[in-house]
Amino acid sequence: MIKKVAFVVFLVSAFLLCSCLFSELAVAQKTVDTITGLSMPFQVAVNPNGVYTYVTCGGTGSVWVVDTATNEVSSKITGGNDPFGMDFTPDGKYLYITNGGSDTVWVVDTTTNIVVKTIPVGNGPHGLAITPNGDYAYVTNFGSHTVTVINIALNKAVGNVIVGSNPQGVAFTPDGKYAYVANFGIGTVSVIETATTNMIATIHVESGPVDITITPDGKHVYVSNSGSGSISVINTETNTVTFTIRGFLQPFDIAITSDGTTAYVANGSGDWISIVNIVTNQIIGKVTVGKGPYGVALTPDDAYAYVVNFYGPTLSIVNLDKTKDPNSTPPPTVTSPPIVSRFLIPALDSSVNFAVDSTYASATLKDNMWIFTDLYIVESSLLFERFEVLTQNTDLTIISCTTVRTLEFQSIKLDYTVNGKGSQVLNFGPPPEKNRHIKWNVIYNNVSLEEGKDWIVSDNNQTITINSTNINGAKVSVNRYYFSDSFDKPELAFIEQHLVTIVIGATLITVLTMAVFIKIKNKEPKKGDPQ
Repeated sequence: MIKKVAFVVFLVSAFLLCSCLFSELAVAQKTVDTITGLSMPFQVAVNPNGVYTYVTCGGTGSVWVVDTATNEVSSKITGGNDPFGMDFTPDGKYLYITNGGSDTVWVVDTTTNIVVKTIPVGNGPHGLAITPNGDYAYVTNFGSHTVTVINIALNKAVGNVIVGSNPQGVAFTPDGKYAYVANFGIGTVSVIETATTNMIATIHVESGPVDITITPDGKHVYVSNSGSGSISVINTETNTVTFTIRGFLQPFDIAITSDGTTAYVANGSGDWISIVNIVTNQIIGKVTVGKGPYGVALTPDDAYAYVVNFYGPTLSIVNLDKTKDPNSTPPPTVTSPPIVSRFLIPALDSSVNFAVDSTYASATLKDNMWIFTDLYIVESSLLFERFEVLTQNTDLTIISCTTVRTLEFQSIKLDYTVNGKGSQVLNFGPPPEKNRHIKWNVIYNNVSLEEGKDWIVSDNNQTITINSTNINGAKVSVNRYYFSDSFDKPELAFIEQHLVTIVIGATLITVLTMAVFIKIKNKEPKKGDPQ
């Protein structure tokens, strides 16, 4: 239960009130119905014949069953403890569901929607997938960092495979020979050979991988990196990342159409699902749903998408406009945006990782400035809300942006690579409050650069200009921090300030005590004095 609460806190803390604009929208694809009343909905699954859709509701420990013909709730399976992931046997007769709060898996008879078996597994089960031949179910145990293998015929756990930290999503290749597991806590994907249940490879992706989806031809694996706003594309022949798609806002579930041409991605910190062209690996549009979409499932004919919205909490039914043969219509042409030189980047209490050159589809051009609407907070209470990067005749790629804020200390760090001649001007937002000390540090190739020669500070200590004639083709780190005293080491500023206060307080008490003691002593009558 603690792990599930922690995961919910992660979802809530990551939710940003943002919107994302795209150059092309699939206008015909839209939400046509909404089911309300859910509580903490996480996952959704459509049965193989497309007649019913199942939704796990962690808040009520129940699973809702929706009739796809009427889009009405036909029944509910109750008595669960944080139900999360699920999958059907190939014939659709049984549904296996993880209960993260009780470390068990339910086996549900779909003809009656009654739980016929409860199977103990590892600590905090999350994801679940059944092999294409229906012989085994693989369950990711978020808390014990393992995958439990369940024999479907016996309805019994027959083994455990140690994988990476905090595994979540799991999926099989179409031939069933390999299972791919997303390790949320360590940013990797584990590859398991199903014949031996041995882990044969570890693939590094980006931060917070959640869901795993494999294309129908089995050639590529799509991994949603919730912490990086990206999707990693893995080649199954080489088990290497061959492409990274950016421009998402905390992506969670990925659903790929049966023809392998299109993917739909839930943006957990937004209110839309992104449409991705699998051929070009480009975002080509979006469909607005409810707040905080998490799970996505498609009907067998790819006509509708069912999307659970965690913050809604609702279930959105999206018409995917499949009245025409998708093969008869060429994919939309993705045009390259113009090269611009100015960017708005957020400065908030979190880490942001993105590559500027790959996120043009998620930005809008206004007043010669690219505004990343999926990363910009409109009304932030921070002392600095944003900073700008202005490049002059230079190719700039943002690697990461990290900020820290405490009561007395704030810092913002920018890592990037630069090519070409010219200078970069970094404006770190409004100047700090009065009597706050600012300190800068610029590092290039792990060596601190010299102020005045390689970089200068201007505009009331809020803008730094870097001379890129001495910086070409390597990673640069810029760190600005300020604090409320004059200590040289910023990381000690907050602690030392309190230590000084304690020392001064203790000294005052000691002096006062001694003064009172001396005064009392002086007033005591001496021997021989009159009483």
